[in-house]
Amino acid sequence: MLNKILIIAFFLFLSATAFGQRCGAGYRTVKIYALNGLEAKNLKYEYFSLTPKGLNFKDKKSIKFIEDTLFPDRENKIYANFYGPEIIENEVAEKFLKDYKKENFYSIQRDSDIYYQNIKDIKLKGMIENGVIKNFVGETYLYNFLMKISSDNYPSVYVAGTHFGLCSRTENILLKKDGAELKLNK
Repeated sequence: MLNKILIIAFFLFLSATAFGQRCGAGYRTVKIYALNGLEAKNLKYEYFSLTPKGLNFKDKKSIKFIEDTLFPDRENKIYANFYGPEIIENEVAEKFLKDYKKENFYSIQRDSDIYYQNIKDIKLKGMIENGVIKNFVGETYLYNFLMKISSDNYPSVYVAGTHFGLCSRTENILLKKDGAELKLNK
């Protein structure tokens, strides 16, 4: 009888300290609007990996790279896992992309990521139809990417974050002649 009580107590202890997934997977939707209902012409998107080869997304060197590259003027850098999304100044993003070499960064299509089969099907570049980008997300795919949104009649917008990870969510981006605004809907 004492053995049964000890076994039950053991399993109760284990279950009290276990962590569960919040959602497992879902979809991330980005809705792009133009100020005053104007149309953004020839709207396109492109994703650039922010994880240098040889590093993991949660490696402090990887996070330091993101903070130093995309937030050079930020005084209180915490070098903690970066999830974003956060709009990046055009000048900073364009400086990063000027010297960007895809082969120096992890791609989303890593053969070793068998768990992320649905994420492998994501297109990293394309046209935006009806002002919406929708892609699969896996809760634990926390690699960071820089998303570039461009059009013929608005300045480009750069958003850094874990675009293919976490749970379902909607992000609204308002294009303006002097930049953009980002609003999250959970």
